[in-house]
Amino acid sequence: MKNKILILCLWVVATLGMQAQVIDLTTGRFNGGAVMPPGTVDDTWQVQVPGSVVWINALVVVNNANLACTVPNTSWAQDPCGSWITHQVCGTNWASAFNNQIGTYRYRMTFNLNGTCGFQNTVMNLNLFGADNRIQNVFLNGTSLGYTGPIDSFNPIPTNQNINVPGNLLNNGLNTIIVDVLNSGAWQALFACGSMTVTANVAPITNLGPDQIGCIQTPIALSNTPCQAGINYTWSTPGICLWGGCNASACVSGTYCITATNPTNNCSSTDCVNITLEDCSGCGLEKFEPKVEIKDDECAKLNYNVDLVPNPGTTITSILWDFGDGNTSNLQTGSHSYLYNGNYQVTVTVYAISENGECCVFDKTFDVQIQCECKVLDQEPVVTPLENCGCFEFSIAPIQISGTTQPTMIRWDFGDGTFGFGETVTHCYDVNGGYQVTLYITGFNGKDCCEGSPMVMGIPVECSFDCKLEPKFDWSYDHGVYQFTDLSNSFNGTNIVGYLWDFGDGTTSTDANPSHVFPGPGNYTVCLTIFGWTGEKCCYERVCADIQVNEFQDNNQTRSMLQQQQESSQSSLQQNAPNPFDNNTTIKYNLPVGYHDARIEIFTAEGKLMHTYKLSDEQNGQLYIQGNTYQPGMYVYRLVVDERILDSKRMVLLRN
Repeated sequence: MKNKILILCLWVVATLGMQAQVIDLTTGRFNGGAVMPPGTVDDTWQVQVPGSVVWINALVVVNNANLACTVPNTSWAQDPCGSWITHQVCGTNWASAFNNQIGTYRYRMTFNLNGTCGFQNTVMNLNLFGADNRIQNVFLNGTSLGYTGPIDSFNPIPTNQNINVPGNLLNNGLNTIIVDVLNSGAWQALFACGSMTVTANVAPITNLGPDQIGCIQTPIALSNTPCQAGINYTWSTPGICLWGGCNASACVSGTYCITATNPTNNCSSTDCVNITLEDCSGCGLEKFEPKVEIKDDECAKLNYNVDLVPNPGTTITSILWDFGDGNTSNLQTGSHSYLYNGNYQVTVTVYAISENGECCVFDKTFDVQIQCECKVLDQEPVVTPLENCGCFEFSIAPIQISGTTQPTMIRWDFGDGTFGFGETVTHCYDVNGGYQVTLYITGFNGKDCCEGSPMVMGIPVECSFDCKLEPKFDWSYDHGVYQFTDLSNSFNGTNIVGYLWDFGDGTTSTDANPSHVFPGPGNYTVCLTIFGWTGEKCCYERVCADIQVNEFQDNNQTRSMLQQQQESSQSSLQQNAPNPFDNNTTIKYNLPVGYHDARIEIFTAEGKLMHTYKLSDEQNGQLYIQGNTYQPGMYVYRLVVDERILDSKRMVLLRN
């Protein structure tokens, strides 16, 4: 007769509470090889062949692979290598070996479970397949489960068998399953697959919360959370207090414990809490719990709250929050927005008075860090046509910024070569056409600068403009010859088409920039008339000036307006340093020789004049600016010499 090797596949699933934990005991990964030490936890089945006490790994070949003879002959009555037969069992191709050993084969597998409160009763399911073999007995942790399976026939149909498993036989830790299989001598192999679901008993939940401090005048209520139905609760308290079920009252200091027991399985758990009760008859607070929070989506906004419970007889008179940036609040709950990035100390102070007139003060300080990226949000400008045709008001208020970003410059490009600054500006066009107006906003968060996306608007202008001219001229003198220069302006699309000079001595000229020699000393009135044409309308304007011609004129002492402009061009205005600045900064400048009046004017970004500094007679000098005289932001300063604006710069004050 030829003997068989039994192949067993077993899953054990352990469930703890509502969450199942699958323990993989391997369905078919068996390897031939060395002897396993007794008690070793392994995920393979081991076998004792008849007449042997040695446990070895079960032999199997998957998918008709060739089997190497690795099992010592001393473990078997005969060499196990021989013919091979393939069967489809449990979804996998297996092959088994033959030998002539008749008797009981014992198979063993060990596995671990975790359940400190024991396990519920369950069922082990076995599926048998083979011929002239049967399971004699099944042992769990050394205890027989009282099972004797039927002798399987040659018909290859699996036999589904269920074996009851008492939960008290399962161990918290190492478990061993042993299956005894009787081989009666048939040549056909026996196969088995199985499964077992293990559910661990769950201990009742005990939770009394954190330790508490209170007043002896007001007992502290204790409650187990959650309070479960069908669970027995017992309390251990340091003194005579009220209790019942899940709830108790702490009226003396000490440790309070609750024990919850499940009467169905005697599984229990315990939780304790330390209670400290003080005499609160004087001025004081039973609870003083301030909180501050900054949410991720509001990086500059501080949410604050203070939970207060006064002692009996104590009245809270006021609450003061100091946010560390010069701002305060008397609210118990609220929010505060910071303008600048940085580290701040936030302090809450609570003032109280007892019924006998005793005062007390409580405070707590938090370290708060404000760190927002520099970001200017997309804007929605508003364009409003004004009463005069071609004139518009452009507005951006309120500016959309993020966190601590502050606008440092708001610039409007009107598309006609001119610009405006500020949240609200007005502009008039003097030529019909389509204009592209672009808004630029620059921001600063105390560390980094940033720019918003340019906002572009199309402005159509269709007006009936009047012909408009502004005549101006200048002159210079050199060795008796006067050179006249036209400086006239035209508006509303008006073109200058002609000139008429009247020198006041009976002579005229139609040149744009004529030269002239007066006949002799005297006072001459020189007039310039300019003529304009819009394509539809014509106009003219006239301007006059008196010129005193001396018989002996000192060429070196006579300076024309053009010469004055040249001298002014020799002046300079330097960038303030440092820039940006926190406290103070310095502006250096150079003035031309022979100037009469000079000053530096400082404007806000919106164009409001803030200060005028009259400069000394020194040609080269510097102006010292104190930051505490201004609010943080961007400013424009300019150099004015003899009523001419020579240069302008920007400076940024961070904070003072």
